[in-house]
Amino acid sequence: MMLPGTTRPIVPPDFANPLPAGCMDISLSSYFLMVNKIENLSIHHIRDMNRHLKTSNVLFFWNSCNGMEVSQEAEFSLDAKPRNHFFPSRLVPRIPGKKHRLISVQKYFETKYNIALSYPHSPLFREPSGSLYPIECVYVRIRLF
Repeated sequence: MMLPGTTRPIVPPDFANPLPAGCMDISLSSYFLMVNKIENLSIHHIRDMNRHLKTSNVLFFWNSCNGMEVSQEAEFSLDAKPRNHFFPSRLVPRIPGKKHRLISVQKYFETKYNIALSYPHSPLFREPSGSLYPIECVYVRIRLF
């Protein structure tokens, strides 16, 4: 499996191998694309997606760019999208006279991981700590049976 918009393979977490019988690893974007669109969603649709995840047999989530686990308490953001959510980052060159160096989540993943996001208008996946991930970069292990 490859990272979105690149030929680099996804990075599974060290603890994730081998894949147990009856389980499947899939990106959140692919998982939800099987049922519905994932861009330009209403708050109602995003809440439905959060409810669906809470009732699914999810074993764990992870960031496929670096293999780090994502909190089980994470959920889809109602207001933040990769293209329109900005945060301070050292990846942005310092501009004289400006205190903060802001970068969008989309640009951050393009710069740091060299990937092109396919769904810049999809909801971000937010951890309770405040970390945000594009849903195409988050993988989920689900027990099917």
